[in-house]
Amino acid sequence: MAWKASTRKGRYRSSRRSFLAATGAVGVASLAGCLGDDDTYNVTISGAFSGSTTDRAGQALVRAVNEHSDTVNLSVTGSGGWVENSQLYNDDEVNAIGMDNFNPVRARDGEPPYEDNPIDQLPLQGMYFDRMDNWMMAVEGSDLEETDDIVGHDVYVLAPGMGTRVALETVLRNAGYWDEIEHVEVGPGDLPGAVEEGRIDALPGQGTPPQLLGYHQEVDARSDVYAIESSDAWVEAVENTEGLETVVTDPFGYEQDVTRITDEVTTFAITSQWRFGGEVEDDAVYEL
Repeated sequence: MAWKASTRKGRYRSSRRSFLAATGAVGVASLAGCLGDDDTYNVTISGAFSGSTTDRAGQALVRAVNEHSDTVNLSVTGSGGWVENSQLYNDDEVNAIGMDNFNPVRARDGEPPYEDNPIDQLPLQGMYFDRMDNWMMAVEGSDLEETDDIVGHDVYVLAPGMGTRVALETVLRNAGYWDEIEHVEVGPGDLPGAVEEGRIDALPGQGTPPQLLGYHQEVDARSDVYAIESSDAWVEAVENTEGLETVVTDPFGYEQDVTRITDEVTTFAITSQWRFGGEVEDDAVYEL
């Protein structure tokens, strides 16, 4: 398959190597051009679901634009997440998206979830907006103490299509856990209830330091959870998964005491950027 990476003036075809350079961690959008006094630009970014880091960052960007710019009208629309955003751009339905650094690697290599719905174009990387940490938590009463203990238990693995689902599944597979756990797949809005009802023993903690994602805040408010130690298998899986950053940190953001087992966890961190296609004017991207 020939890859296409969006340019500021249109699109060009490239090899997979140049696709990675254009859209991966080292790619940056070219922001040439100056704003004209009478120019007003309308930009719509495909974001993610309510309460996600992409949604929160998008709404913050909208507020900043409304306060400081008189040349850009910005809106951020909802979506199912990063994977859906890449499909929307690939199908020419949007020209700007929020996306992480992990999924482009999967898209480049035709790995799940892209093996049946291949991506042959992505917009160029613009500016960074988020680092989301992911580590393992347990629900009170589960008696789990480390990540190795989740084998044989009911584990929340995120809903299919959520941006972090593929990264989580990859880490769990690389650690040898995926085929040894019972998968619980519910949408983020249903997670707090599932934990409260006792249908989940373990789940990934997720947040952007120092704040948890919205639905994890609700889990914290309604149920007792705690951080578990990062076993060697988990640490090695995080370190050896391409496109992820390894961060050792405290399990931040909880109102309750979650550190009775450990006060230090190894997280896989996913960094995210706004990405702009060639259809978006240079001056608009520069202003953003």
